[in-house]
Amino acid sequence: PTAESTRSSYSSEQEEPPGGVHEENGMTSTIITSSPDCSQLTEEPALVAIMHRLAALADPLRQDNSICILALTLLNIALETMSDVDALSVQFPRLLSVMQNDLCRNLLR
Repeated sequence: PTAESTRSSYSSEQEEPPGGVHEENGMTSTIITSSPDCSQLTEEPALVAIMHRLAALADPLRQDNSICILALTLLNIALETMSDVDALSVQFPRLLSVMQNDLCRNLLR
């Protein structure tokens, strides 16, 4: 898949991946974002994009129950197998944002 096809996989309600560059190498997807002062580049792991997509699939207003259950099961497995969620969320604030905003909103629906 190309970077353009990966960008098009984001739904219209979701924002574009941050940053101007989106590279995909084999099975690993890396999003490179620049800081506000553009002096430092930060790599965002594929985990953040996967968690964002699974949180979107857990939306019961947009998905069938079977899709929501599958997404929540996969999210549960991912959270249980992560070594240190706190450290990852500090290092990658978008991961914390996905869990706090998207996932919690869909759980409460």
